Amino acid sequence: MTIQERFKLFLEHKDKNPTQLAKEINVNQKTLDNLSKGKAKPSSTVLIPLAELGLNINWLLIGEGKMLDKNTSPTKNKEDKFTNDIEYVKRENELLKSQLKDKERIIELKDAMIKLLSKES
Repeated sequence: MTIQERFKLFLEHKDKNPTQLAKEINVNQKTLDNLSKGKAKPSSTVLIPLAELGLNINWLLIGEGKMLDKNTSPTKNKEDKFTNDIEYVKRENELLKSQLKDKERIIELKDAMIKLLSKES
């Protein structure tokens, strides 16, 4: 079975044509048309979004394994990204709190210095 044939099987599985899939994964429609017609081999700009949809790239390119990669599902990727985003926001929030405390302390010290200088004058 060729890459073209396996790609067509994936399209059937997704119940989409190349145009619909191109819109879904934000890839040029002509690129997927050429792939489905056997006029071109898939590049990384196509393979990465397909993998994110759960397509087993080894299966597509060389016919090894199953069509779908259970470890890469769109839902899992979105959940992982969401979790990573939450962790990032938490860390950023802690950093900002720390910076705010530092600035408040600097203001306190400057106020104390102003008082001391005012008394000396």
